[in-house]
Amino acid sequence: MSKDLIFKESWYEAMCHLPRSEQSKVTMAILHYVFADEDWEDVLKPQSRAVFLLIKCEIDKISE
Repeated sequence: MSKDLIFKESWYEAMCHLPRSEQSKVTMAILHYVFADEDWEDVLKPQSRAVFLLIKCEIDKISE
């Protein structure tokens, strides 16, 4: 069974406010959450964690 992810423009816009190094970490956190069932929340800095948690909530709603 394959999984799909549609990356929303609002996620991109939120992530643009993070430093580039954090943008890549949040992107990888999203990909690992969706495709590997791994939660990277604990390795993110607080601002990045906030963005990830909002995105994670949307992902969970979509997956229901």
